[in-house]
Amino acid sequence: GLTILQNTLSGSTQDQLYLANQASATSTASRLTFRAQDVSGNSTSTAAITGILAQNWNTAKGQLAFSTINNGILTEAMRITDSGNVGIGTASPAVALDVVGDISLHRSATGRGSLTIGDNTINNDGAFLNLQSSNSATNWRIAQNASVGGDLEFIPSTAGGGSTYTTAAVTILSGGNVGIGTTSPGSLLSVH
Repeated sequence: GLTILQNTLSGSTQDQLYLANQASATSTASRLTFRAQDVSGNSTSTAAITGILAQNWNTAKGQLAFSTINNGILTEAMRITDSGNVGIGTASPAVALDVVGDISLHRSATGRGSLTIGDNTINNDGAFLNLQSSNSATNWRIAQNASVGGDLEFIPSTAGGGSTYTTAAVTILSGGNVGIGTTSPGSLLSVH
């Protein structure tokens, strides 16, 4: 059903529009659908925003799903979970931004494309990028070691397909020295 209310209280925020599904089972949803007329004169759903009851009970949880038409079928493209995680290409994002597929950065007309990876300024723990495969191959971590002056480290996983990283294979000190097999190169290139 559709309910429209008029807000008469100055400076307050109140619901103005309700999309309601009165069923109470988990996964119950209300959807706002956008439609257009195709070349045959048929009305076609082109996109939708769906509010989903993800957990029912006193501690109810809700999610938002954004769908677009793809090959003639309305398909979920993005989801925001009750914990605030955003999934693009996945309905169950495990982290703040979980993307299934490729990501591309392009230069803007006034600047360049950039990606900043960093820890917050409170912990100063450094930043890292994990390169992980889905098999038993060695995974890699490229890390900024903030506790050692911002050195850059290339660290292999301790086991094939693993996610534990301990010893850097290559270290580039902030002063420019490069170490292979050592984390404290004493010259421009130190190999151990």
